[in-house]
Amino acid sequence: MSDTEGALSPPPTVVPNFSHPEDALNTINLVTQVLVISIITILTFLRIYIRTMIQKTFYKEDWTCVAAWVMYLVYSGSAILMGIFGGGHHQWEVTKAEMRDFMKVVYGGSISYGPTTYLIKVTLLLILTRVFAPFKKTVRFIYVFMILMLGYYLPVVIIKSRMCMPIPGFWDPRVTASCFDQHALFLADTVISVVTDVSILVIPIPLVWAVKMPLKKKFKVLGLLGGGGIATAASIARLVMVVQLGNSPDLTYSIIRFNLLG
Repeated sequence: MSDTEGALSPPPTVVPNFSHPEDALNTINLVTQVLVISIITILTFLRIYIRTMIQKTFYKEDWTCVAAWVMYLVYSGSAILMGIFGGGHHQWEVTKAEMRDFMKVVYGGSISYGPTTYLIKVTLLLILTRVFAPFKKTVRFIYVFMILMLGYYLPVVIIKSRMCMPIPGFWDPRVTASCFDQHALFLADTVISVVTDVSILVIPIPLVWAVKMPLKKKFKVLGLLGGGGIATAASIARLVMVVQLGNSPDLTYSIIRFNLLG
């Protein structure tokens, strides 16, 4: 069959327009990714500048913060590439050739998601270990928690890299391949993300007022927790979306919609 045909049969009465497809989420995706990349890059460089030029101290969480920023550029960059290959348009207005390229980028993006998420969470947890250094048991628990997270994310990255065997079967339906249940893996990934986000949010709450520190610093910690609350809300929204979308055939739309929540 021709590569110029749609990658999905259109709904009744809908006539696909490959030259000018409906911009369902394509522009929103591009603007969102560019905006978030810009903000995160500015904040990361401000942090590096303050640490190196003013405070003259670089902590462990600063190294993981830089690593998380690099990985986020990869992850968010993959979302931009998805848009170039039809992401944000409905799949019936995406050609089969574009769909293969789109799924290649999805493959790379799904692999980068785990390391990105892990490094972000480790950065937040390392900050907590420094803030709550007097609470030795809590600090030990946090380090054990980081190891447990690594014990999850590492095998998941390996599984995602071997989602289909042979690997090209992930993006090319012409290849006869044996694949894992992608929806089940995405669901498990999202559930773990919610659990870890909630844990990171809850761990410090009983300690904030117990530790002896200036009130101003306590509010800084609470502000950090507030940021974690936003991440938790986004994770829960992603989980709801994964359940709602199920095995949606309109991947070029549903995957972009999912990615917009982080």
